Amino acid sequence: MDALFEIIRRGPRENKSLTMPAVAIVEGAAMQEDTTNPGTAKLADGTTPFGGFVNRPVVVGVPTPTYAELAGGGSLPLESPYQAGHEGSLEDADEVIAEGADYVLGTGGDAISAGTAVNTKCSFRVGKFCVAQTNQRVEYVLIEKPAPVVAGNFRGRFKKVTTQML
Repeated sequence: MDALFEIIRRGPRENKSLTMPAVAIVEGAAMQEDTTNPGTAKLADGTTPFGGFVNRPVVVGVPTPTYAELAGGGSLPLESPYQAGHEGSLEDADEVIAEGADYVLGTGGDAISAGTAVNTKCSFRVGKFCVAQTNQRVEYVLIEKPAPVVAGNFRGRFKKVTTQML
């Protein structure tokens, strides 16, 4: 099965390490640095510079491997998820594919849907791609609407642009 979020082309900017928020977050969520708490990440809302996509899921609590995994009867993940409230990395991307409610905003006046035109300027709300609104930073442009992996989802290909304010 194809991934619902995939970085197609990595960006040239350095990854950022920030303290993750104290909540669970899906891998691929868009993040920015919290201006009221420097050094801490928060879900991107388009009001301050985009920091990157969290490159592992963030979990509350310590993940515990099963006995079978420890005894060699199961496979341990190569990379552990980040722990909420601890440091994690944000990855830069020049082009991504994002699908579904975890990555693309599907409700509200800034929602992205099958009816959203290619070349629409996009920003973020609650860590998800959305149509850029007044006083938001345009970070990406919708460049393609491929067929979704999951029926009923919106799937979009987004390309990084020079940041501008609407």
